[in-house]
Amino acid sequence: MNEPNNNLGNNIETLSTNSNTNKPIQNQSVSSNVPPTINQPEILQPQQQATNNQTPPSFEKKGGNFKYILVFIFLIAILAFVFFLPEISMYVESKKQNTGSTGTSTKEIENGILTCSFEKDSDETNTYYEIDFKFTNKKLITSNLVTTIESINETYLATKKAACDMASATSFDVTGINTSCSLSLDILTISESYTHKDIDKSAMSKYVEASGTAPEFNYQKNIYDIKTKMEKSGYDCSISSQVE
Repeated sequence: MNEPNNNLGNNIETLSTNSNTNKPIQNQSVSSNVPPTINQPEILQPQQQATNNQTPPSFEKKGGNFKYILVFIFLIAILAFVFFLPEISMYVESKKQNTGSTGTSTKEIENGILTCSFEKDSDETNTYYEIDFKFTNKKLITSNLVTTIESINETYLATKKAACDMASATSFDVTGINTSCSLSLDILTISESYTHKDIDKSAMSKYVEASGTAPEFNYQKNIYDIKTKMEKSGYDCSISSQVE
């Protein structure tokens, strides 16, 4: 009788062992077949949405520069307004004065005389100023300033008369100016006439140093601008048509 085949048992045992050994390998192979990026769409969607909501940096930069330009233009406009404010005020004031009570503009006189006066009083002395501005086509041609001083102080009048005599003598050396003086009792009258077109401005300082009065307005200055400025200085002014 033949002996049992021990090799068969060994083969079965070996097969069983190999079978158990292959099981974890099989499971590992199945797990490794799952795509590692299967959950990535859920993670990336919020990042993509945040990226889409960002404002383009170039647009923000242009918007900021535009604001600076507007501020710069605004500052320039304010400076220009402040610079030209006196001229604007004078123009508006002139228009108001040439408007009647009905609100309609009255016709401006082209040729005539603007007369402005001012009086200054004190305990001992009264001083009265009257200036006549002759104009053509609303432009200044000549003017005449008459200063009348009435005082009970004889010393004061004598001092003023001596100063006037000095200015009168100097006026002969200044083209376009003629000055005269007269003292009667307690009244001193000083007359200063100006032909504005002929005035020698280079010699004006010499005349002023000799107690003369320099003319405030230049040749062909608008007569209505003169009127406005004189009234702002406290003078009472009126315009009359020139009588030939």
